[in-house]
Amino acid sequence: MKILLLIIFLIPVITIGKSDFIQNRYSLYVIASNPHLDNISRAESYVQLCDLYAQFKPDSVLDVCEIGFTFIREARSKNNSQTKLIDLESQILQTASTAFYNSGELNKSISLLYRALSIKEQLIDQKSQIYILSKIGNVQLELKDIPNSRKTFIEVLSIQSKIKDNDGILKTYNTLGYIEQIENNDSLALNWYQKSLALQTTLNLKTGIAQSHINIGFIYQRSTQYDEAINEYDQALIIYDSLNLTKEKIPALNNLANCYYERREYRKGHRIAQQALEIAELNNAVSELIYLNKTISRIKAIQRYDRQSHSYYKRYAYLKDSVLQNNYKELQQQQIKNNVQQQLQLKEIELSRKSSIAKLKNKNEQLLSTERADHSSSYNTLLIIGSLLLLVLFYLLRRQIRLRKEQEEVVRKQKVQLEIKTLRSKINPNFLFKGLNSLKKYIIENNAQIAGKHLTKFATLVRTVLDHSSKDSISLSDEISCLSLYAELEKIRFSGHFDLEINTISGLGKYKVPPLFLHPFIENSIWHGILNKKGSSGSIKINILEIAEGIKIEIIDDGVGREKVKEILEENIFREVSLGLIEEQERLTTLNEQVDFRHTIYYADLYNRENESVGTKVIITIPKR
Repeated sequence: MKILLLIIFLIPVITIGKSDFIQNRYSLYVIASNPHLDNISRAESYVQLCDLYAQFKPDSVLDVCEIGFTFIREARSKNNSQTKLIDLESQILQTASTAFYNSGELNKSISLLYRALSIKEQLIDQKSQIYILSKIGNVQLELKDIPNSRKTFIEVLSIQSKIKDNDGILKTYNTLGYIEQIENNDSLALNWYQKSLALQTTLNLKTGIAQSHINIGFIYQRSTQYDEAINEYDQALIIYDSLNLTKEKIPALNNLANCYYERREYRKGHRIAQQALEIAELNNAVSELIYLNKTISRIKAIQRYDRQSHSYYKRYAYLKDSVLQNNYKELQQQQIKNNVQQQLQLKEIELSRKSSIAKLKNKNEQLLSTERADHSSSYNTLLIIGSLLLLVLFYLLRRQIRLRKEQEEVVRKQKVQLEIKTLRSKINPNFLFKGLNSLKKYIIENNAQIAGKHLTKFATLVRTVLDHSSKDSISLSDEISCLSLYAELEKIRFSGHFDLEINTISGLGKYKVPPLFLHPFIENSIWHGILNKKGSSGSIKINILEIAEGIKIEIIDDGVGREKVKEILEENIFREVSLGLIEEQERLTTLNEQVDFRHTIYYADLYNRENESVGTKVIITIPKR
C-alpha cells in the first residue's frame, strides 16, 4: 500500500510538470504533507504555502487554505493545542484576504475577514478582534459601504473602550470623523474630532492635539465658519512652534491662507501662503509645494497680478507633472525589483523541490526493494496500472465538472441578456404611447402647425430610440441628446409648463450607459412633480459632474415633492403611475446584479425654511470602468 501512495504522489509531477508554478507548489506540498510531521507542523507549513499563493497566484489561494484547514481539523480532533490551531486558521484566512485585497477583489477579501473574525471570537481575543474588525471597516470604506463601515468602527470603539486602549480609541475617533467628513455630515465629523482632541489633551499628546485642531479647523472652514477655523489653525501653529516643528506647519498655514482668501483678506492670505511655501522649499516637500503654488496663484489672480499668478500656476503645473512622472518611474523600478525577488524566491523553491524529490525517490526505492521481496512483480504491475487508471479517471471527472460549470455560466449570461431585453421592450411601448398621445391632442385641436412640428421631432426621437434599443449600451452624450429631444416634445405638449436646463462637461463619450437610462427620471419629474404644481410653471435642472470615482448626474426639479405625489396617488386610485420608472428600476436592478454596470441612485427631498417641500433631487453615480 505504501508503494501505491508514493507512486500516485509522483505521477502528477510527470503529468503537469510543464508549469513551474505547479512544481513549486508541489515541492511545498511534499514538505507540508510529510507523514512524519504532526498536524500542527503541517498546518504551519500550509501558512507558508498560502503566502506563496498570495504572491504568485491569489486566485487559487482559497484551495490551499482548505487543505491547511484539513490538517487543523484533524489536529483539533486529537485535542492538540486549540489556541495555536485557532490562531493558525485565522492567520491563513487573513493571508488569503490580503491577497484578494491587493488584487482588487474586495468582496472576497472582506468575506475571508469575516471568517477570520468568527474564528478569533472563539478565543475571546479582543485585541485580535479589534485588528480584524478595523481591516473589515477599511475594506467597507473602499467599497463605499459607508453605513456598514461606520457601524463596524463603532463596534471597534466599543471593544477598545472596554479594554481602555487609548491609542486605538484615538485612531477610531479620527476614522469616524473622516467617514462623516466624506459624507458631508459636518456636525458629526466635528463631534468625533472634538472627542479626539479631548482625549489627546488628557494624554498630553501635543502633536496629536495639533492635528486635531487642524481637522476641526477644516470642518469649520468647509462650513464657511472662517473665524472658528482660523482660531483652530492658530492653536495648531502655536503647538508646532513650541515643539520646533516646521514642516508639520505647512497644512495648517495653507488652510489658513485659504480662509483669509475666502474672507477677501488677500494680503494676509498671501503672506501666510508665502511663509508656508518657503518652509516647503527648505524641506523639499514637493506635494505641499504643488498646492501652495496653486493657492498663491489664486490670490495673485484676484489681486490682478496676472503675470505673477501665471508664473505660480506654471510652477504648480510643472511640479504636478513631475510628481506623476516620478511616481511612474518608482512604480517601474518597484516592478523590476519585485520581479527579481520573485525569480530569487522561485530558484530557492526549485532547489528545495529537487532536494525533496530526491529524498522521496530514495525512500520510494527502498520501499520498492522491500516490497519486491514479499510480493510478485505482477502484483506490483497491477498496482501501477490501477494507479494510472485512477489518475485518468480523476482527470476526466475534473474535466467534466469544469465543462459543466462553463456551460452553466454561458446559460446564465444568456438568461440575463434575455431579461434585460424583455425589460427594455416594456419601456419602449410605454415611451411611444405617451408620444402618440401628445400628437393626438394637437390633431384633435386642429392645430396643424404645432402638430407638424411635434410630428417631425417625434419621428426623429423614435428613430433615435429604435437605433439605441438594438444596443446594450450607448455613450452618455447620446443619452443626453435623446433626453433633450424628449423634453422638447413634452414642453410643446404642455405649452411650456416647465423649463429644462442641462449643465454638462466635455468627454461624456467615454462613459457608457444603457439606452433610455435617464428618461424615466425626467418623465417622473414632469408628470408627477411639476404637473401637480398649481398656478406656476416648473423647472428641471440636470447637472453632470466629473468626480474622483467617475461621474455624478444630478436631476433636480422644483415640483411638489415625493410625499405630495404619494398623497395624490392615494387620493386618486385611477391616476397613472409612471410605468417607465417602475420598469427602469427593475431593469437597473438586473443590470446592477447580473451585468457589469455598477451605479448608485440616491433620492433626496428638498425643503424650504418653512419645511415645505420644494422639489426632489436624484443623484446617480456611475463609477469609472
